[in-house]
Amino acid sequence: MLILIPMLIAVVALTSCAGSSDRAYPKSLDDLNGLRAGVVVGTIHDAVTQKHFPDSEISYVNEYADEIAALQNNKIDYFLIDGLKAKHMAGQTDDVTTIEEVIQTQDFGFIFKKDSKESDALQAQFNEYIAASEADGTLENLRHKWLDDTDYAVEHAEPLDFTFTAENGNLNLAVCNTSPPYSFVSGTELNGFDIEFAAMFCKKYGYGLTISASDFGGIIPAVVSGKCDFGASSLSYTEERAKSVDFSDCYQTSDILAVVAKENVSAFSLEGIKYSFERTFIHEDRWKNVLGGLLTTLNIFVMSAILGTLLGLVVYMLCRKGNKVLNKFFDAFTWLFSGIPMVVILMILYYIIFGKSDISGTVVSIIAFGISTMLSVYSLMKVSVLSIDRGQIEGAYSLGFTDRQTFWKIVFPQAMTQFMPNYKSTLVSMLKGTAIVGYIAVQDLTKISDVIRARTYEAFFPLIATALIYLALVLIITAFIKKVSISFEPKKRTEEKILKKYKL
Repeated sequence: MLILIPMLIAVVALTSCAGSSDRAYPKSLDDLNGLRAGVVVGTIHDAVTQKHFPDSEISYVNEYADEIAALQNNKIDYFLIDGLKAKHMAGQTDDVTTIEEVIQTQDFGFIFKKDSKESDALQAQFNEYIAASEADGTLENLRHKWLDDTDYAVEHAEPLDFTFTAENGNLNLAVCNTSPPYSFVSGTELNGFDIEFAAMFCKKYGYGLTISASDFGGIIPAVVSGKCDFGASSLSYTEERAKSVDFSDCYQTSDILAVVAKENVSAFSLEGIKYSFERTFIHEDRWKNVLGGLLTTLNIFVMSAILGTLLGLVVYMLCRKGNKVLNKFFDAFTWLFSGIPMVVILMILYYIIFGKSDISGTVVSIIAFGISTMLSVYSLMKVSVLSIDRGQIEGAYSLGFTDRQTFWKIVFPQAMTQFMPNYKSTLVSMLKGTAIVGYIAVQDLTKISDVIRARTYEAFFPLIATALIYLALVLIITAFIKKVSISFEPKKRTEEKILKKYKL
C-alpha cells in the first residue's frame, strides 16, 4: 500500500495535467454537429443526436457518470441529457458546463406492460392519480420539492416513508438508481421525484411497493418481461418505446440540453484529493453502501462456490461409471453454457426463465454462477481423474480394495493435486465475473461504485476502491485454496500423517 498509494496519486496528477491541445470546447449548439457524442444505453438521446446533429459520431456508455468521465478524458466532446440532470452535473463537478440553448422538449411518463388486463387496469388507476394530483397541487408540490433547486433537494433528501397497507397486493417498480433527481440512492436508501410519486400512488390505492434498481437500459426489459409491474426514471415517450410498453399520461415535461467540457479546469491538488475522498466514502455514510455491496458480492460468491462445488462432485460421481446418456448430456450442457457470455445467461434467467417469478436478482446470480461452477468442477474432475495411472487402480483392486475405497483413498487424493490449482482459477474467475450482476438489478460491489459515481461524478476513488477490494478478495481466496491444497500434496506431508488419515 505504501508503494501503491503514491503511484495512484501520481497517476491522478499526470491525468489532470495532461490536456489535449486539439480538443473541442463547443460554445453553442451550432458547434456540436460533427463532434463526438456520448449516449447512455436505453435513452432516447441517440435518436435526438442523430436528428439534430447527424454528422456526430456516437459512443455508447452504461451510466451517466460514464459520460462525465468520457468528457473529462477527451473521449467525447458532448452529450445530451435532461436539463435538470445537466444542471445538477454542472453543480457537482467543475469540469463540465451546459449549453443553455434548448434542443427539444420531452414528456415523461411511467411505463406499463402491453396487452395485459391487469396492467391496463393499473395504468388507468395511475392516469387517474396523475389527473387528481395535478388538480389538487400534489404534483406541483413535488416539482417544487425536487426540481426548483435540484442540488439542494438531492443533497438534503430525507428518507421516504415506505410503510404501506398493501391490502390490494404488492407492486414492483423498476427504476434506474443513478438518475438524480428522479431516482437515486441517498445514504443507503432509494429516493427521488419518481420514487416518491410512485409511493404516494401505492398508498392512495392500497398497494405495497417493492423497488428493483438497475441500469437505465434494464427498466423497459423488466416491465416487458413481467418482472416489474411498472417503471420510471425520467422515461420520455417515443413511438419506438410505445411499441414495447404502454405509457401513462405525462406527469412532467423537461428540456434536453447539451453538456460540454469546461475550459481551464482546476489543476490537481492534495486538497482536491481529500475532498474527493470525503465525498466518495464519508459523505452520507457512503462507506456503508460499499460495505453492503461487498457483502452482496461475498454472498453470491460463497453460495455459488458451495452450490457449484457440491453439485459438480455429484454430477461427476453420477457420470464416473461411464453412463453414456449422462456424460453426453453434461458434456453438451457444458459446451452450450461455456459458449454463451455470462451476462447474457444472467439476463435470460432473470428476464425470461424467472421473469414472472418473485426470485430476486441475487438468487438468480447464485443460480447462474453456481451452474457455471458446477460445470467447471465436473470438467476438472474428469481431467484430473484421467491423469491417474490406470495401473494404480488395478493394483488397488488386486489388494482387495472396493471400487469406493479405491476412488476415495487412492484416486481422489492424487487427482486433487491436479484439480486444486485449476479449481482456484475457477473460483477467482467466478469472483471477478460477479461484477456483471448489476445488469439484473443486484447492488453488488461494482454496482455500488456506479451509484456513488452517479452522485459525485468522480471516477477515481470509487473505481480504485473497488479494484483494491477485489484484489484483496483474490489474495484471500488464493491463500485459502493453497492452505487446503496442502492436505492433498504428498510432498508436504509425512508418511505417518498420510497413513493415519486414510487408515492404511
